[in-house]
Amino acid sequence: GPTSGYGLQQPALHRAYQAYRTVRPGTTDVNESAACLFMIVSIANPRDMEHFRPDEIGGFDSNRPNFFVDAWGNPIGFRRSPSGFTDSDIQDSSNLLPLVVSGGPDGKIGLTNTGAPVASGHTEYGTHYDNIHNHRLDIR
Repeated sequence: GPTSGYGLQQPALHRAYQAYRTVRPGTTDVNESAACLFMIVSIANPRDMEHFRPDEIGGFDSNRPNFFVDAWGNPIGFRRSPSGFTDSDIQDSSNLLPLVVSGGPDGKIGLTNTGAPVASGHTEYGTHYDNIHNHRLDIR
């Protein structure tokens, strides 16, 4: 298969994601992680898609990739290795677990790619407090 700039073969899911973005170029930074999560679920194990209702999937127009949506219709975010995420009951610095996150009622995730809250000058500063995510052991 295709190789990276270092001569290593690119993983199949990475190649599929790059092909998906080429065919559907409307991906933005805002929903890129949501499209990545959709790709992981829909390509890695297509049968898992049976568990999702049509109203739980967004991006059906030709300008955007598909993504999962939360109860408010906003893209569900994904961070593969959230090293900066500290609001977790199940993760520590030696045990990074993928983060699946909804922006909650305000629709704003307010986290960087590492899972850390955005800086004070950012438009989404302080919006992460109502997030709903998979790193909780109980409901708060």
